Amino acid sequence: MDFDAAPGVYVITCNVTGERYVGSTLNCRKRWQSHLSLLRRNAHTNWLLQGLWERYGDGCLRFRVVRYFKTATRRKLIQAERIVIDRVRPSLNIVKDPDRSPSLGGHSEETKKKIGDAHRGHTRPGHPCPEHVKTKLSRDRKGKRLRPLGYRHSEETKAKIGASNSKALKGKPRSEARRAAHERRMGR
Repeated sequence: MDFDAAPGVYVITCNVTGERYVGSTLNCRKRWQSHLSLLRRNAHTNWLLQGLWERYGDGCLRFRVVRYFKTATRRKLIQAERIVIDRVRPSLNIVKDPDRSPSLGGHSEETKKKIGDAHRGHTRPGHPCPEHVKTKLSRDRKGKRLRPLGYRHSEETKAKIGASNSKALKGKPRSEARRAAHERRMGR
């Protein structure tokens, strides 16, 4: 499918269940390609869309632009998206209000405070560790033997780890759609 590289509001529909997702973007073509890329790599942030993709396979989602704009600001797109959300009532949108989307920095003041409180006191690259945190860490580590630098697993331990990992990966069933998608990617 080919879409214009123009701003617009779009709907993604599951061909099997009829469930829908509404979004807006400054470039419809790139956004659909981005959705597909994330879904194929099992890395989509919307776990509902990712779940449908995994369950029903490659062709289960249809992308349709419901409104193009010649030029648009992010605010104008969000207003248009809200109208479509109110009309369509999508079940796949995790955040129902486009103004509150974390990707737009739309956290409420209460949420911002909770996030700040949770991060306060933790070290970040380029920020010094507070003295009270250093003291607590030092006290907690006293008397505990840490693994020495340069430690290597024995061959026996490596064999046990390998066997455990191979058991975890073997025997996981793939759906027919997932198996077919894997075969296509492998060129079989």
